[in-house]
Amino acid sequence: MKEIKSEFPLSIVRHKDSSIYVSTINKLYVLQGTRFDSIPLPRSCHIKDLHFAKNGTMWLATTSGIDLFAGGKYQKTLSTATGLLNDYVYGILEDSSGRHWFSTNRGLGSIDNNNTIHFYSEEDGVQGEEFDTQSFCYGANNELYFGGVKGITGFDPSKLLNQKRKTAIMITSVTINGQDHPFKLTGNTLSLELDYHQTNIGIELSLTDFANTSGNRFVYKIDNMGIDWVQLNQTHFIQTSLQPGTYRFIIKGSSDGASWTPEFIATIVIHQAWWKTNLFIGFIILLVIIGIALLFRFFSNRRIERKMQELKTLNEIQKERERIGRDLHDNIGAYTTSLLANIDAIEKKLPEKTSLQPLKEDAQEILRTVRETIWILKNESRPLEDFIDSYKMYVNKMIQHLPFIMFECTENVEGSMDLSPVQCLHLNRILQELVQNTLKHSNATAIYTSFHLKEHFSFTYYDNGITYNLEQVTKGDGLNNIEYRANEINFSIQTEEADGHLIWTFKQL
Repeated sequence: MKEIKSEFPLSIVRHKDSSIYVSTINKLYVLQGTRFDSIPLPRSCHIKDLHFAKNGTMWLATTSGIDLFAGGKYQKTLSTATGLLNDYVYGILEDSSGRHWFSTNRGLGSIDNNNTIHFYSEEDGVQGEEFDTQSFCYGANNELYFGGVKGITGFDPSKLLNQKRKTAIMITSVTINGQDHPFKLTGNTLSLELDYHQTNIGIELSLTDFANTSGNRFVYKIDNMGIDWVQLNQTHFIQTSLQPGTYRFIIKGSSDGASWTPEFIATIVIHQAWWKTNLFIGFIILLVIIGIALLFRFFSNRRIERKMQELKTLNEIQKERERIGRDLHDNIGAYTTSLLANIDAIEKKLPEKTSLQPLKEDAQEILRTVRETIWILKNESRPLEDFIDSYKMYVNKMIQHLPFIMFECTENVEGSMDLSPVQCLHLNRILQELVQNTLKHSNATAIYTSFHLKEHFSFTYYDNGITYNLEQVTKGDGLNNIEYRANEINFSIQTEEADGHLIWTFKQL
């Protein structure tokens, strides 16, 4: 014996392939050989009727729409989301043309071979909106019968008038942010132009056909939004919240689910806030660009003014230097030249063994120093190589009458460097002071100087004469001048003893 235990069967139907299908309250079975196999359902629901179409498709009437199966496999569901007026379906019958008729809790419906849905209510002659379970059958002469709470509805589908009703969409009210808003229709279109804060929009719809207002249905979509038609189930009101922009609503209505009104177009323009418009943003960008340009011009002018002031100051300094040079040349230089001439004249009148050579050499040194100072004042800079050559010439001249003193100068110079007049003056005086100390106090027989230039400029100086401790010696003007001049040109001084010699190292900071 083949049986289904502990379940209440509602429908038992034999398929044209001789398969037996049984539906219970919430399950579906098919007899396979000697046992009943369960067929998966798309969701949990109550099954009200099991129907096989002439093409072999199985239709399940359920409390949540109509489920379609083919070959025992689920295909799709028809519900209010896809066009039904009500999801609670009691029974299904197929007429001679292949159209399926079904009873619901909101009247009688039909689906033709093109999947067009029609609805009929009490205004169309149906016994009432609510029908009943297992209350339907075929009659003579292709008639169909459906029973409900108010009686039985019988009809011949081929003779049932299903003419298209001429109807159009009406707009009965428009609300903006919950307040009534005036509007004007132009033919089959509505245009609204709103401010940026008017974003909560409501449109109440109606149809010009008032024969069956309870069956009125509306669908809409927003053009170019990629959204399919939106069903307005059991409501005639579009409520939406929009951002600033332009929107084109396409709306259709139907009083029977079969014939639809021409498309109604509602164009809604919500203006952007003035501070978010392209014009304002462009204006702000322009102001920013102008501001940046003005700031750039301001700082450029400031830089140019500073540069001009620097040039003016340098020009004034140069003029002052030239004036001092002229004064030195015209005064001290002239007096020194005169002094040399007088020394020569006096020397000629003195006895032969009397010599004024030391005095003459001192005067010549004064003249040489004055000329060197004038040169420094007149020039902007001096290459390091020229400075070193000048120093070597100075030392060689100072020891030309001292053959027992040897002079050695080494150069480890990578690249080139220019010394400013101030640097030349102070470095020259420092080296001259060191040479004079060697010649006057150290009894040296050799002078060593080494110049270095890589990342920084430095030089060392020492002799092989008597070594003295700077900390134990009272500093005179010469040593004080060396420290003063080194600080003026930002050079450090380091002294150390090595092999009994005092080594001076000067390094540019």
